[in-house]
Order: sequence, then structure tokens, then C-alpha cells
Amino acid sequence: MAATQFTSNNRRIALIDTTEKAREAIKRLLIARNVALDCEGNNLSRNGALTLLQICSLDETDSTIYLFDVLTLEQQENGFLRSGMRAILENTRILKIVYDFRSDYEALYWQHNIDTKTILDLQVHKFLQKTPHLRDMESDQMRTWFIECVNGGKRTCGPLFLASLNPNRRHDDNPDKTWTIRPLDKVNILYAAGDIEDIAELYNQYRSADSKYDRALLQYSGKYARMFKSLERRSNSQWECNNIFPLHVLMNQSTTSRECRMCHLQVPVAAFMPTKKRCLRCWFKHRLSSLRTH
Repeated sequence: MAATQFTSNNRRIALIDTTEKAREAIKRLLIARNVALDCEGNNLSRNGALTLLQICSLDETDSTIYLFDVLTLEQQENGFLRSGMRAILENTRILKIVYDFRSDYEALYWQHNIDTKTILDLQVHKFLQKTPHLRDMESDQMRTWFIECVNGGKRTCGPLFLASLNPNRRHDDNPDKTWTIRPLDKVNILYAAGDIEDIAELYNQYRSADSKYDRALLQYSGKYARMFKSLERRSNSQWECNNIFPLHVLMNQSTTSRECRMCHLQVPVAAFMPTKKRCLRCWFKHRLSSLRTH
């Protein structure tokens, strides 16, 4: 496939910036069973700009990382996202492997009317793997762990776990403000491809541990991905984007829950403070506000 190429470890990078390249890449990706998926943009959300979509088959047939230059393809008015990418992202047969896909899902849904389906979020899996007692949502141990997590400042969400896979790559150097500049800089291209490589590495660990994704994990991953999309409005505040895992996405029909008086979400009973008035996330929000005023 004729495309701009760079080297990132053992994977080839193909920059997709024409209709012809897009058709050929989509044709190859449609035969995949599992793909790594990620997006980049300025203020990636319903209100921001989704300018790049990275996707790579995790099957043995094709290891190329395809970087779809959404910004350039849209200018060509070829209906790229509304046809070809929908065929992949809304295909229930293809498993999309992601790592915290909330902002990506929101941007795809509100900007391009794409409802990504069959998502396995490795952040959700890692969270459950590290804290298996969270499957019992009535557990006092879960509440204790969650409070320790907040007080200890542990980052159960965020890029630190990914950064630990490749210590030579700085995930805090995200070139967020430059995703709308064309042509894409090599730094941006390698950064975007690096995210896919990190997801692929996590997925390899997931498979080597003989993990089997079940319907519950797919359900939790879907709820987690749709979290920002479902909000009536986005504030992009620290309340929305903090590093505490939103436990309400782990609820199922058998989970005992009640409504939090502050956020009005149905939250597991075990995720409330002892006063029962507000959930742990709302308590964390109040704690952040107190810290900022001192």
C-alpha cells in the first residue's frame, strides 16, 4: 500500500490521507477479528476536534498501524467516516481493544454519528484484575480500598500504567495543541502509533494470562466508553476527568444501588460514604475543592 511510512518498533505505520488509501485500508481491516483503536485531537470531546483515528489489526494477518487523517479526509468530502469507518466501528463481529475510550467514543458519536460497538477496555479489565473483590459490590473491603485509593492518590485511570510499559516514552508529552496542523509532524505520528503499540502490548499480556473476556466485561467496557457521551453537558473539569474509577459502570441487575444526592447517579451501596448522603466520587470532588481553597 503506497503511503507515508515510519518505523515504530516492529510495526509499519501507514498514513491514510486520500480516499484511495482509505478504501484499501478499510478493506484490509474489515477481515480482522480484533483491532486496537484510539483517536487523537484537540480537546477530544463532542466540543473539540477529532483529527486522527489510529487502528491496527491484532491478528497475525496484518500488523500495520493505520493512521486515518480525519481532518484531511473530511476536506476531500468523500464521506469517509460515515461509510467506511462506520462499517468497522459499528461491526459487532470485530472486537475493538481500547484503553479509556470515553472521550474518543464521545467525539465519534456526537461529531460523526458513529456508535462504536463491541468494545473491550483494557483499563476496565486491569482495574478488575487488580481489585477482584470489586466483583462483590456489597463488600466493605471495596469501600476501604476506594478510600485508600483516593487518599493515596493512586492513578487507577490515566496514562501512568501505559507509561510503565515503555519507560523511554513520555506519555505526558502529548502534543495536544498540534493535532490540527498539517502536514502531521513526525513526532505526532510516532506518538499516535505509540498509543496503539501500548494497547497491543497490554492486549498481549491480557491474552498470555489466559484471560477470557465475558459478557460482563464487555458490558462494563461499553458503559465506561459511553460515560461522557451520556452526559447532558461536558465541563471537562477535574470532577469529570479525575483519576478515580467510576464504580457505577460496574453495576449489574443484581447490584444493590441507591441514588447519590449530589450527582443523582445510581451508585452501588458500598460506594457511599458512611453518612450515606454522597457517593465516594462526590466526596472526592468536595475534597478537591477544599484543597484548591487552601
